[in-house]
Amino acid sequence: MAVCLQYQAVYVRRKSSGILSWKTYFVVGVVVLFALALKVRGQIAIIGLGYELHGAQSDAMELDRERTDLEYQLSVISTHQFLKTEGESRLRLRETQVSQIRHVGGNQ
Repeated sequence: MAVCLQYQAVYVRRKSSGILSWKTYFVVGVVVLFALALKVRGQIAIIGLGYELHGAQSDAMELDRERTDLEYQLSVISTHQFLKTEGESRLRLRETQVSQIRHVGGNQ
């Protein structure tokens, strides 16, 4: 009987000193899962921002192409030959003859 009690005392001491309880493992597990969930949520947010940034860059490139095209169109319609052609065809303007020019007021 003494041997049995001694064995039981050693077993109880060993159990309480070296092995953690299931509650401790559970709490540690919950904390680790929570930390991993936060990390996954952060990664998802980063990926969403990456897609948003890519969309903004695409929009900026499209606007830059459109600006370049509009600048080219402005340079074409600002040329003397284009203005002359459009004035003659749309507005039916003609070149002024020297005999049609009259000086009004001022020094002559």
